[in-house]
Amino acid sequence: MGQRSQTYIMWKRNNGGRTFIGRYHQCLYGDAFLDNCAGIIEWTKANIGYPYWYDNHPKSDDSLLRIYTVLSDVQFSKKDVAPGRNLLEEDDEDLFGVHNNDGCLYIWINYEAAVIRYCFTNGYEDKPMTAGEWYAWDTEKFKGSKIKAKTQKTIEYIEQNAVLMTAGELRDFMKYDYRREARTWKRT
Repeated sequence: MGQRSQTYIMWKRNNGGRTFIGRYHQCLYGDAFLDNCAGIIEWTKANIGYPYWYDNHPKSDDSLLRIYTVLSDVQFSKKDVAPGRNLLEEDDEDLFGVHNNDGCLYIWINYEAAVIRYCFTNGYEDKPMTAGEWYAWDTEKFKGSKIKAKTQKTIEYIEQNAVLMTAGELRDFMKYDYRREARTWKRT
């Protein structure tokens, strides 16, 4: 089965609801997973002040849904795309209980307040981890390997450019009924 991880991205919609992406990745782990997180944060920071995304424009939610779907599948360090599965389309799966061995990434974006929250988890506990804590956990099996300077810079970028979610925020993120909400999303 290889390495398995999930990326979850959520933002508030213009109508007060939430838009959500849940992606299951077969081979996105370690340095590449950190690069993926940093790339999503970098794009969001570059666009968060642009009012198109939250000014009730009828296509803004659909555009963001498409953009974040693509960004969550990009392996920035490898300059490659590894398409993940859309967890919302997997009726038999618990969105947050998918089998994995390389953890989960949660990103919660508030466009109006210009705040990006994030956390990693080990995939089995809902305890928020910083990028550095997650990387140490994920690479534990490679005892003795030193952290690369580039990886350390990526960890620092994430931790300096996004706010770590609290345990309460992570629980709120995970308990929301995204499948019910998804039925109300307008596709254009």
